[in-house]
Amino acid sequence: MIQKWIKDAWQVADWKTIRQVAVVFLLIASLLLLVFKLPDWKRDFVSSTLDTEGIATLISYRRLEAMSQSETGNTMILHALEVTYAFDWKEKRYVCTENVPNTIKNQPFIEGILTRSINTFTVQFQAKNPTESQLLVN
Repeated sequence: MIQKWIKDAWQVADWKTIRQVAVVFLLIASLLLLVFKLPDWKRDFVSSTLDTEGIATLISYRRLEAMSQSETGNTMILHALEVTYAFDWKEKRYVCTENVPNTIKNQPFIEGILTRSINTFTVQFQAKNPTESQLLVN
């Protein structure tokens, strides 16, 4: 029965329709890839340009959330954490703020910050310009 249905559908389908379905599928797949992977790719690219590591101390954090409506009610969805931290370099103290996206890769770090089990962490920065820094969440 299923084989007959597939055979009939294949005979009826034309290549224009098949191409249109393939293009729509590729657009949806690329959009999902962009939405879920771009924050990690961006952080990996920035970290490749940084050359020095140090220890940073957590000053504060702020949850970046948005309201989501569903059948069961309204819930808040955490999109990122805005983390403010300080680190010392060449007898100067630098304070920076960074948005850490809520991705699978960053989930243990975000949970550690929210439960206050992480107070210090590693930060990468450029030796010439320490204000360009990024948290290491690994």
